[in-house]
Amino acid sequence: MGTLASSKTTYLKFLLKEFTDHTYLFILFAALASTFAFDVYLPLGIASGTPYVLIILGTLWIKGNQSTYITTVLGLALTVTGFYLSPSVAVPTDIVIANRALAILLIVCTMIMVLKIKKVQDHLSSLRNQAVIDPLTQCKNKRAFEIELNFEILRNKRYNRNLTISIFDIDAFKFLTFTHGQDKGEQILKQVSEEMQHMIRSTDLLYRIDTAKFAILFSETDLPKAKEVSETICRNITNNKKHEINVTLSAGLSSLNANDNKETIYKRAEDALLISQKNENNKVSTLPKTVNSSRPVVPAILSRSRSGVLS
Repeated sequence: MGTLASSKTTYLKFLLKEFTDHTYLFILFAALASTFAFDVYLPLGIASGTPYVLIILGTLWIKGNQSTYITTVLGLALTVTGFYLSPSVAVPTDIVIANRALAILLIVCTMIMVLKIKKVQDHLSSLRNQAVIDPLTQCKNKRAFEIELNFEILRNKRYNRNLTISIFDIDAFKFLTFTHGQDKGEQILKQVSEEMQHMIRSTDLLYRIDTAKFAILFSETDLPKAKEVSETICRNITNNKKHEINVTLSAGLSSLNANDNKETIYKRAEDALLISQKNENNKVSTLPKTVNSSRPVVPAILSRSRSGVLS
């Protein structure tokens, strides 16, 4: 159900974006037509096509360069056309031509400026994504985990909800990399992250927080249920025949207590992970071993998604 709801939400966002882009384009084309009518109505040489510059600047609100190119071409064409269709007036022809030429130059310069601004915006957007996204696995990284963990703790304490952290570590990953090579190690990380992503709900976000270590924030999930899911993840990855070499995971879990902050809840999960690794690999441990999982139910509207925290 969570995946279906997420798909519907994504589709609605896509439709809204498409509608917004089409609305912007309609406004731009309407502005082009109005400017052309204004240019043709006025005596020759008055408007000179310069209002098209403002329309080209308006394409800054539309993602991609195509709208800027189209608006520029139409602006240039209408500027030249306006020269022939505008009513005559007692103005020297050389002045009129000079004004139109300057308008054309200004339109082209504006296009170049807008394209450069869009390039910078795309670059800044890419840098923002790189700041919170692990480039290898495309999971959110440790920085995102720390920010969103703090947010989740505050939210869950406020509304008295369940929150569980699960930390996974690929067993003997350094040995696997040393034996099979760096490329094989990176392939394992990608495969494991993809498989983990497919086995959790859309509301449970996955992070890569170290070389071979992943974390999941199980929102609205108590410790027993999160342990059950974590054991399923470890079991499915271990039994996956697609792996060319044997891959196992160890996991440690902790659930939010009233006096917890992000350091204490994370440390308990790390300590639980160490218990799994000391006893035997491919094991899931929890600290504490048992918790009171019953909490009062509050309206779902209070359970805000974490997806917008870093956007």
